[in-house]
Amino acid sequence: MVISVEGELIPCEEYEDYEIGINEMMSLESVELWISETGSPDDFPCLAVLLNGDQAVLNIFYKDGSNYVSSGSGSFDEIVPFYDGRYEIHGNQIISKTEAIVAVMDFFNTKDRSYLIDWERIS
Repeated sequence: MVISVEGELIPCEEYEDYEIGINEMMSLESVELWISETGSPDDFPCLAVLLNGDQAVLNIFYKDGSNYVSSGSGSFDEIVPFYDGRYEIHGNQIISKTEAIVAVMDFFNTKDRSYLIDWERIS
């Protein structure tokens, strides 16, 4: 598995390396991660992570073109800026950083959506 952050590729062959990399990146105030076998958003499945303080949003992209987003308890009408205002996220897509870390760690083993959080299909 490879974590891509701002063009830097962090290869993680072992779960322990992945855990260290994810915990380091998720300790930042704001970050955008792409996680796949190669670290490329063109490699599927690909998990995208946006972190904003103690909030996060996850997207997973599949080769067949389907795309799922994390599903939280916020309001669809609430718009929250993420990643220094580069993205505007609907409140109902936001989950806690803790939930995101658990789901991202699960991705290492499953290469799929974590059953530990709720997802909504968007394409």
